[in-house]
Amino acid sequence: LVEDPARIPDSTAAGLFLYVDDGVMAAATDAGSLRRFAAGKSGFAETPFHAEIDRAYREGVSWLVAADLAALRDPGMSARDAKGKEIAPAGVDRLRYVVLEHKTVGQQPQLRASLEFAGKRQGVPAWLGAPAPMGSLEFVSPAAAAAACVLVEEPEAILDEIVASAAGSDGDALAELLQFQQEHNVDVRNDLAAPLGGEFLVALDGPVLPTPAWKAVLLVDDPARLQHTIETLVADLSRKLQEEGKPGLALAAEPLEGVPAWSLAMAGAEPSLHYVFWEGYLVMAPSRAQLSDAIRNRASGYTLPRSEAFQSALPVDGHDQFSAILYQNWETLAGTVESFVPDAKNPEQAGELAEVRELLKNAKPMMLSAWAGADRIELAWAGPQGMNLMDLAAFGDLGRVLKAHRGGLVGEPEERRPARH
Repeated sequence: LVEDPARIPDSTAAGLFLYVDDGVMAAATDAGSLRRFAAGKSGFAETPFHAEIDRAYREGVSWLVAADLAALRDPGMSARDAKGKEIAPAGVDRLRYVVLEHKTVGQQPQLRASLEFAGKRQGVPAWLGAPAPMGSLEFVSPAAAAAACVLVEEPEAILDEIVASAAGSDGDALAELLQFQQEHNVDVRNDLAAPLGGEFLVALDGPVLPTPAWKAVLLVDDPARLQHTIETLVADLSRKLQEEGKPGLALAAEPLEGVPAWSLAMAGAEPSLHYVFWEGYLVMAPSRAQLSDAIRNRASGYTLPRSEAFQSALPVDGHDQFSAILYQNWETLAGTVESFVPDAKNPEQAGELAEVRELLKNAKPMMLSAWAGADRIELAWAGPQGMNLMDLAAFGDLGRVLKAHRGGLVGEPEERRPARH
């Protein structure tokens, strides 16, 4: 415990020095840095790192943790190991400052993170696209339990970087890609990546039992080319399966809402995938009815972005466009659990399900959002309760309960249990 840092002898062994003065406590393992601090000569206030922290303080914070990774990083450290393999994804080694802060904005708790890079984003961090409208969200209904959407730069450019990285560090991966293209008569870059736009969405939209009502939506620049590629791959995979004595694949076309639509199934089985190209997007769902609902919801305006739950989870900071979002509202699953899994015949399981339903009913909508700038990426986790670990616990308990009941309904005799996919 130091009363006057200036009087610490140079011969003092290294340890933890604590200095309290004028309402401030400072702790240091180096006597010299503590002396400079006490004398007001640390020079920290003139650094860019100080400016980054000062910005957060001016906007107001509850607590803050900041790190200057450039100062912490060993200048001699290489981004590759002795064999030349990358230790971290390309571009991450240019990360300069990380600022993690918690604040309350308009009565909404927010956990925010700012990642600033040394210069323009490069490598993997540069894959995230600039904030823009997310049209794919219009295919998701307000009943969605979860939805994730991300905007990226040109998919073919990302694939080029992946291939270049594989060629430099893992020759086997590149060889496997080339073999795949040769075997299936497809050019992954030009036939799969190039027709795609830069928007991808997956959502859990509807009941989770007995089959999860998922949706996947992709922005497509060249639907005709992508459809040709799908037909080529399905035909080739079907032929190979038949050569192995297995059922082939059946890709059937059937109009939906006045436009061509397709279904994919194992030969002789019910289709497990339905998709349609609609207003520049490829929309996929496990059933034709869910696919039709997605289109009608978009046309009628019955969509997730216009719902009260979604709006309540938006960060209160003026942003109305994002580079990526992860939305969750587990409350919508409570009714599914209650209606699908009867609990009257098994008291022990009834208690477990009651706890899960209660947790789900009390869960609040939350959102993780991201904005990508020229030299930084900002993240915000917003919701009425901040980071609600009880929501995660509820989802974990739900998974555990459903796993215990795999193969049939709770309390239902074995011979009466319906078959499961």
